[in-house]
Amino acid sequence: MLSPLSNLGVSDSAAYLRCAIEVGLLDLDHAKEWAYGIVAELDIPPVEIIEVAGSNRRDDVVAKLSVVAKGANMPAAGIALLAQIGLELRAERRSLREALALAMRVSEVAKLPEDIYQAFNGLDDALWLAEAGTYGNTEDIKRDVEEEFNRYTVVK
Repeated sequence: MLSPLSNLGVSDSAAYLRCAIEVGLLDLDHAKEWAYGIVAELDIPPVEIIEVAGSNRRDDVVAKLSVVAKGANMPAAGIALLAQIGLELRAERRSLREALALAMRVSEVAKLPEDIYQAFNGLDDALWLAEAGTYGNTEDIKRDVEEEFNRYTVVK
């Protein structure tokens, strides 16, 4: 699940993890696993990363990740999270509704451009209308949602 982190530096990875924990996409164990890996790699790891590895409280982990993420490229972290959500949707580990809710929350937390939030919000509205039988159908909406996530994911 942490494969997107391999393309990010330490501060961007911390931003990715902080955002993922805040929106409920990942739990504390993912951040701790990452922190243990950084501690093992560096001769003198930053204190905040050691504290992430040793913390068991969500608020403490998020606070320490925020310190490590200072100066991070939050949009890059947000885009990487959208890519991850898209991969999970395609693998059927996330429902359409859940993927859309996560994408909107990531857009807000990562401070992505408003048009990204609005695209997912519009698709969420369209899904509600299709499910209610008011307008459209869920298969078309599912295709549109997958196309939107494909904007952030390189499919191989």
